[in-house]
Amino acid sequence: MTRALTGAEHPVARFHLGLLQITRGRFDEALATWQALDALPDTHALRRYKQAFEHLAQDAFGPARERLQAGLAASGSAPALDRDMRRLLDSLPPG
Repeated sequence: MTRALTGAEHPVARFHLGLLQITRGRFDEALATWQALDALPDTHALRRYKQAFEHLAQDAFGPARERLQAGLAASGSAPALDRDMRRLLDSLPPG
């Protein structure tokens, strides 16, 4: 099943798998899962969301906020995922 979710033709499924791995405390696995998202254009929402999580791992809330906002302004995601990323953005500390 993991192979089906991580196919290049399913970047949204790949991103969701990475989120699941993060919620299970497996951040390194999530980063490995998300590595293929680097092949997406830098303007793609999923690549920007991935970059936001990389910043969050460093407690860099300002850059994470910027990447989340950029992802929300971009295309290539899914409405439900965008809602989740909006909630995450709204939950970040100011600044």
